[in-house]
Amino acid sequence: MIKNAKNLRFSYRSRQWMKLVQYSLARFQAKIDSTFGIFSKGFRNKVIVNSIPKAGTNLAVNLIQHSLSYPWFSSYHLDHKYEHFWKQVKSQSAGQIVSLHSYYSDDLVNYLEANDETRMVFIIRDLRDIVISNYHYIAKSDPSHRMHDYLNRFGTEKEKIIALITEIESGLLGNLGRSPSIGEHAARYYEWLLCENVHTVKFEELIDSATQVKAVQGMLEYCGIPYTDASLSALCNQVIGKKSRTLRSGSFGQWQKYFDEDITEVFKETAGEWLIKYGYEENMDW
Repeated sequence: MIKNAKNLRFSYRSRQWMKLVQYSLARFQAKIDSTFGIFSKGFRNKVIVNSIPKAGTNLAVNLIQHSLSYPWFSSYHLDHKYEHFWKQVKSQSAGQIVSLHSYYSDDLVNYLEANDETRMVFIIRDLRDIVISNYHYIAKSDPSHRMHDYLNRFGTEKEKIIALITEIESGLLGNLGRSPSIGEHAARYYEWLLCENVHTVKFEELIDSATQVKAVQGMLEYCGIPYTDASLSALCNQVIGKKSRTLRSGSFGQWQKYFDEDITEVFKETAGEWLIKYGYEENMDW
């Protein structure tokens, strides 16, 4: 049974409250650090990790945190829907890492250009794997998610996956806002790939043993974080493959286990062109 609108709104507010608690902890840590330099140890750049949800934001944040030996509470997540979003952006302290899921924005681009010490890392991932990751996270792992009960009203796994590919109207989600299709998400994030002062990293490159060292090295260099060959190797061994609440399997290509002809057809109609633009396919013949 789907939660009523009142319960959905309560769950949504609870999630927002937890984000504010995380923000407050990180701000407290930043104030202490600005006085004593306990954590940042001279690192002064501000790092923003941005991505489509389920593209690997937490993995990138964990890599950067561990490279600096930061405590877990040193970073926080910005919600672009939050009314005080810009206040939180501008309150980011030197040496601090934040994450967000923000569509391309001229205002945010202008902010990056006006603040040389602020670096944005943009994580991308195969859109098909994002759908599957969302399916496992929303339908199975997070009962407080506003889409959890809606998805679980469908009887089959296939129906749930198709629902996540397509648009979901706000009225079906307790009037807490519509859920765009995966194609719309991809379209509204796409221009970050074209920004010269934004560093793009593929999730797949971070977790593939053949490419992860080079990918992590490029990310650290862009952020201005010092490293040695030994520390880089240790960082990859320590963080990559380590399971978290949102990093379910630490692998890629999982979509092939779930996509049948019907799901594939819906996906191609909804987001096929964006899969090509993001560099994951050359054409629609897959």
